[in-house]
Amino acid sequence: MVACYQYETGNICTKPAITHPNGASKSVVAIMLKRLVCSGNPEKCFTHKMGYCISNANSGQDPYFRTRYSEQVRASSFRRAYRSLEANRNEIFVNGDISESCSDDGVLTAAVAADADADPPVVEVVGSCANGTYTPFSAGDGMGIHADWKCNDKDTLRFENELMAF
Repeated sequence: MVACYQYETGNICTKPAITHPNGASKSVVAIMLKRLVCSGNPEKCFTHKMGYCISNANSGQDPYFRTRYSEQVRASSFRRAYRSLEANRNEIFVNGDISESCSDDGVLTAAVAADADADPPVVEVVGSCANGTYTPFSAGDGMGIHADWKCNDKDTLRFENELMAF
């Protein structure tokens, strides 16, 4: 699904996605958002991608999926994962001020200091900030994943690749 809207000087298109990164644990789901903003004459477009890698491995729930391989996941599993995310959203997401940085290779990391239960109390969010593709959050508008719902390092890497290709 893609939604596009015109504004005074251009167009904005937004594309959401919920997916299972290929090869990730069965308990991992990714939610992603891609926004394309185009304006000017000649027209110039900027892309912003963001997403979250969420794992229910520590939640006591059954895994979201029955397979590690995304091509084998059925639509009914995505619907079940979506309903679970919706039902658990207040446990999964934390709000807080964000401290953001871009590495030399264009990877965005954002430290969210609102999860007091985490040790250390920081949640990492990964996105892209390569030339012209990143718009920073305003202070206080940040959202992160509670440590209990955070993906492990291997699944986070699979998610990062999925987000990059999105």
